[in-house]
Amino acid sequence: EVVDCLSLIIASVPVALPMVIQITMSLGSLHMSEEHGAVVTSLPALQDIASMEVLCSDKTGTLTTAEFTAYPDRIWVNPNLKELTKEEVLTYAAVACGPSGEDVIDKAIFVAVTEMFGKLSEEEIESIKTEFTAEFISKNGREPQEQELLDEFHANRVLKAKSASAGRYEVMEEEDVSAFTPELKRFVCKATFTDDGTGIICAKGLVSKMLSNGGESGSNELNTFTVNGHEELRPIIESADLDFSREHFKTIAVAFATQDKEGRWQWEFGGIIPMKDPPRH
Repeated sequence: EVVDCLSLIIASVPVALPMVIQITMSLGSLHMSEEHGAVVTSLPALQDIASMEVLCSDKTGTLTTAEFTAYPDRIWVNPNLKELTKEEVLTYAAVACGPSGEDVIDKAIFVAVTEMFGKLSEEEIESIKTEFTAEFISKNGREPQEQELLDEFHANRVLKAKSASAGRYEVMEEEDVSAFTPELKRFVCKATFTDDGTGIICAKGLVSKMLSNGGESGSNELNTFTVNGHEELRPIIESADLDFSREHFKTIAVAFATQDKEGRWQWEFGGIIPMKDPPRH
C-alpha cells in the first residue's frame, strides 16, 4: 500500500506542478495590483522579475512625465576654456534647437534661457504695465486682469531673453541645419552672429557624441566632428556626467565650432546641461 501511495504521489506531481505555479503567480499578481497598483499582463513575466537582483529602466514619457526641466545654474563648463561662461553654453544649446520648439528638450532649453536672460527690472515691469494697461483699456474698455498682466510680463521676458541669447544668431540656409535623429543623437546648426557677421556651428546631443562622432546613417560634413583634446577631456567629462547621474539628472552636452585664421572649423566641447524628468506617480 505504501508503495502504491508513493507511486501515485510521484506520478501526480508533474501534472499538478504547473497548476500550483499558475495559481501562485495569479495570487502574486493580485497582490501586486492591490498593494502597488501594478497591472500584470503576462504571468510568466513574474518568474523573470522574481529572479532579478537589479532592474535599471528608463522610458521617457511612460515611466516619466516627459516634462523636462533644465538647471542653468548647474551647467558644467569645460574647464579648459577659461573664458567660456554658462550663459554662452546655454546660448549655443538654444541655437542648436529646432525652429518649432516642440521637442521636450528644446522646450526645457528655451525655458532655461528665459530664466537666465529674461529677468525684468522694476523699471521695465512698471513701464510694461503702464503701456499694456493703456492699450488694453483702449481696445477692451476695461483694465486687464492679473493673469493677463502676468502673460504680458512673460511674453516680454521671452523676447528679452531671445534678443540677448539665441536671437543674436541667424541661420541662413536650410542645409545649415542637421536635425536630431535616433542614429545621429545630436542636433547641429550653422549660424551667423548678427553683430559682426562671424560664423559659428553649434551642436547639442548625447555626451559621447559631442566628443567625437561620424559614420552613422545620416552623418555628413556639417554634423561630423571631433573636439580639440577629446582624448584628454573624455575621462573628465565622463566623471562630470556620472556625478550628474548620481543626482538623478539626465544630461545634454553642447559643442561649438569657430573658424581659425585659415578658415578651418575648430571644434570645442562647451559643457553639460543637467535636466530632470520627474517620474509618474
